[in-house]
Amino acid sequence: MPKRVAMTVVGLLMTAVSVALFRKVAWGVDPFTCFVEAVENLSGQSYGIVFPCVQGVLLVVTFFLGRRYIGLGTLLGLFGTGVFVELFARVLEMLCPQPVLAVKILLFALGFGILCVGASLYITSDLGVSSYDAMSLILADRKFAPFRVCRILTDCICVATGLAFHANIGVATVLTAFFMGPFISW
Repeated sequence: MPKRVAMTVVGLLMTAVSVALFRKVAWGVDPFTCFVEAVENLSGQSYGIVFPCVQGVLLVVTFFLGRRYIGLGTLLGLFGTGVFVELFARVLEMLCPQPVLAVKILLFALGFGILCVGASLYITSDLGVSSYDAMSLILADRKFAPFRVCRILTDCICVATGLAFHANIGVATVLTAFFMGPFISW
């Protein structure tokens, strides 16, 4: 159990770091962050406030459709991820206020790798996943399609919503939308 808790915590922290890295590079964000940014733009609230609200709404859906995906990881992600994204963003701003192109490329590559490994860690720990991650797992459980396809579908829905409401969309958004699901599965 301690190993699984550590996997959950480290995985969630890694996903928060990756979101902060993507936001720093400004080449787009991961699909769910894109969706959260769309809600941010509509509401005028900060990421740290909007993220748990959106996750909370999805948590209600998860409760009825895939209760087994709710656990420690769900709660830690719900209440901690938004706060840690903002914290890591502040740290990045202090360490690297104006990154040059080579640094941006490095930060982007790190962000993508860290996001995939982090998500894999906390999903594999089987102590609950974010309510967003639960959506593609629930679809896969119901034999809609394999997980990687369900993840691409949910990611594309988030990107379309972000596009409609002027979220930060770029190369990072497109790459994570189409490749994160397969990388997590791998």
